[in-house]
Amino acid sequence: CSAVLLIAGGVGETYMLEDGEFADLAELVVDEAKGEVPTMVMVTELSCRRAAAKCRVAADAGVDFVLLSPPHYSLPSEDDIFLHHQYVNDASDIGIVLYNSYWVMPGPGYSISRGLFERFADLQNIVGVKWSAPTMDQYVGMQQLFGDRFNFLENSPYFSQGARFGMKGAIDVTGNAAPRLSLHHQALLNSGQYDEYDALYKKMRFDLVYS
Repeated sequence: CSAVLLIAGGVGETYMLEDGEFADLAELVVDEAKGEVPTMVMVTELSCRRAAAKCRVAADAGVDFVLLSPPHYSLPSEDDIFLHHQYVNDASDIGIVLYNSYWVMPGPGYSISRGLFERFADLQNIVGVKWSAPTMDQYVGMQQLFGDRFNFLENSPYFSQGARFGMKGAIDVTGNAAPRLSLHHQALLNSGQYDEYDALYKKMRFDLVYS
């Protein structure tokens, strides 16, 4: 399979959903996927108990993965983040994708550390991470250290740099409007055609840097 269908993301309705709406969406995405593509739904809760409850709803509906956001209203400690994910891991039977959403943390901010990745590695349901980082050293370094354990998915792809360093996939919003183009992007990366991908990437960017 070349893609996972993600709904209720952070720039979508994840923060606004009531429990019944979340359950309806989980059932809807499974029904629409018809077993042809894996499914994922985002879970964003400050309480680990509520997060685990939503994960169980998703699992019962047949969703394959959840994109689990850490609590972020007040700056959490490393233990807070680990225990949140550990509770959900132990309380629900569904694949978990970490979300390194460091930009929503109150100052001075927090990004997943090497030590926290090492602790996450013992949680069997955690299979991947939606990944971006505040520095290039961390962005590349964590993938080099933990790429064999977690599937790193680029959250903000910049040319083919993530794939060149071994990242297996990316969040590609192009798929919302042009799914075949999104699959073509991934096919280029999978086959190591990085220069071709970079040329296409540049053509599709309309910001002032390239105009």
